[in-house]
Amino acid sequence: MENNAALRSRLENLSPEQRTALLQQISRLREQREQQGGQPQGRRPAPGAPYPLSLAQRRLWMLSQLGDEASAAYNIASAFCFDRGLAPERLQRAWRSVLASHEVLRSAFVQQDDELLQIPRDANEWCLQQQALTPDTDVESQLVALASAEAGRAFDLHQDWLLRVIYCVADSGQAGLVVIIHHSVCDGLSITNMVAELAEHYAADDPDAGALAESTALQYRDFVDYEARADTRTARAYWKNIFASAPESLDALLDLPRPVSKDFHGRSVTGTLPAPDAAAFESLCHANNATMTMGLVALVQLLLARFANADEVTLGTPVAGRPGAQFDKVIGPFVNTIALRQSVDRKQTFPELLKQVRRRVLEGFQHQGLAFDELVTDLGFAKDPSRSPLYLSLIHI
Repeated sequence: MENNAALRSRLENLSPEQRTALLQQISRLREQREQQGGQPQGRRPAPGAPYPLSLAQRRLWMLSQLGDEASAAYNIASAFCFDRGLAPERLQRAWRSVLASHEVLRSAFVQQDDELLQIPRDANEWCLQQQALTPDTDVESQLVALASAEAGRAFDLHQDWLLRVIYCVADSGQAGLVVIIHHSVCDGLSITNMVAELAEHYAADDPDAGALAESTALQYRDFVDYEARADTRTARAYWKNIFASAPESLDALLDLPRPVSKDFHGRSVTGTLPAPDAAAFESLCHANNATMTMGLVALVQLLLARFANADEVTLGTPVAGRPGAQFDKVIGPFVNTIALRQSVDRKQTFPELLKQVRRRVLEGFQHQGLAFDELVTDLGFAKDPSRSPLYLSLIHI
């Protein structure tokens, strides 16, 4: 009894963020137990052997077939500035070691006998690019401009290396890296892991070692196998119930007619919430046992409902998509999207709406195992090339 009371006390003292994280972890463990521990099974293909694309990769490959503009929209660009130069040959060896450890970064996408496959290549064939920066010009601004220009250059998923790295040197002694990687082989957490591994390999450089041997750790191919075997019946039933009917449109918000087909000619508008307002809003969320993420979802849905005079709003949001801790260090495109559909009574108070949104967000995260593209296919709603399916607005926190 004393142990139960202590556990209850600890649970009651968890912050909203800690409770959300705990619920997500419990959901992951439950899924793993239902799927015989969540560990990849069967005989593992030999390193370098072709293997199928994941559902996310299939979607990105299909988008790439629409043209360079559609493909380049999924380039991820980063720029790094250093106070002093790096050793280019040593840097290339470090990158090759990262590629050797994660075969998805070396993948070329091919179509064989009506089947899409990815084929890893030899990491030692990848090459670092180099470029001199313009003298007497701010280094950081040049790196940002170069990253922006490179982000607009589409990859050929059939034959290009989907990781492009440019080492830049300035006369001042400063240096920089511009890294462009296609989303079909990477996501946000993967970039964090990749940069950390790069630093380790650069620091522990051995000029005579060349690229490391193939890694025996879990690879993205293991996730592809996991995804193919996953039991998504519970998640599928949940989302099909949520979207038993087509979601309401927000076209009343538009100033101009939509183009016939979706393009990528949007504009960016940046704003900053003052720190005191952000702190007050966070306090409001915590007072209602909700996280800032839940509060922002509720706030955006309420504003869109009022502006569009709508009774419901569906908001997309990305989720990690990693089914368990065993995949936390694996590089690849795991990220998934869930669509949070919420009825909005514009007469209710914000805390009342927040309570409903909190429940919907928790449910959505607990059922994130179904790939968004699979859900869209299952629902069978009429497709409109001028817009994204299910939601027209997305919030990324």
